Amino acid sequence: MREEFRRIGGDAAVEALAMASARIPNSLNMSVAERRRRRIGQEAFWFLPTKNTLDRATAMMPRLLYERLDDLGLDFSVIYPTAGLGYYRLPPDKLRRALCRAYNVFTMDQFRPYGDRHHSRRDHPDVLAGRGDAKSSSSRHGSSATRS
Repeated sequence: MREEFRRIGGDAAVEALAMASARIPNSLNMSVAERRRRRIGQEAFWFLPTKNTLDRATAMMPRLLYERLDDLGLDFSVIYPTAGLGYYRLPPDKLRRALCRAYNVFTMDQFRPYGDRHHSRRDHPDVLAGRGDAKSSSSRHGSSATRS
C-alpha cells in the first residue's frame, strides 16, 4: 500500500500515511490521565480478529465482497472506506490532502473491477482532492451501504 501511495501522492502521501497509522498505537500507549489531558478518546478494538472471520474478510477484500453480495441480499453497494475516515484530522494541510487523495485513488483502483455492483464516493472532486466531506451518493441510487 505504501508504494501505491508513493506512486499516487509522492513522499507527502507516504509521510502522512505513517502519521495516520501511528495515531491508534500512540493513543493506546498513553495513560488514561494523558489521554484525558490531551482530549484523546479511547480507541475502539473492533479491528481485531473476530469469531466471524468470513464477514470481517468480506468487509476488507473487494472481490470477496463482490462475490458475496447475493448471499448478503444486496444488489448494489456504496463503498465508504472506514479506514480513511480519520485522515481529515491530520494537521498539515499538504500532508492531509496528499493522504486523502492517495487513499481515495487507491480505493478506487481496488474496486474498479467490480464497478457494476459497487459505487464509491470517489466521483466527487472534493473527495479526490481531500477537501472535506462530499455528500454521499447512496440516496441518489437508493442503494445499500457497505463499509470496507
